[in-house]
Amino acid sequence: MKKRRKKNYFIFDSAALIYNREKNKILLQKLPNEKFWTLPYTKVSFFDNSEEVIRKKIKEEFPWMAIKITYIGAIDTKIQEKNKRRHHMLVVYKGVYEEEITSLQWENNKTLYRWILLKEIKDYAMLPSKIVELIEDRAEIDRFVVR
Repeated sequence: MKKRRKKNYFIFDSAALIYNREKNKILLQKLPNEKFWTLPYTKVSFFDNSEEVIRKKIKEEFPWMAIKITYIGAIDTKIQEKNKRRHHMLVVYKGVYEEEITSLQWENNKTLYRWILLKEIKDYAMLPSKIVELIEDRAEIDRFVVR
């Protein structure tokens, strides 16, 4: 009997951990037909700069947000499924939105965005799940790498 080869996938994303000025809220997004919440993120193609890609995403999705972002780390996840292996690398940048928040929730291109209180992060099903432990009570986090 012929042995089936496992398919390998590599996914490279760039995300923004955006705080409000008091650093007690963060911005999350939920894509259509998804059950998980994520940080605002975008795919990074080969030869792209992950910082430039997430800056562009922020500028396009939130044109009123003039924020500076800085690199804080990466989450490296390997997922084994039946006949597939996925390797997901998420590079995370941090920024602070200094203006007053005028809307806690809105929709753009069928993607739902919501400002949530940091203390409520455990009430949200997040992807990757490891991001929760890094976000919780760590508005001043400098660097991390999670494997």
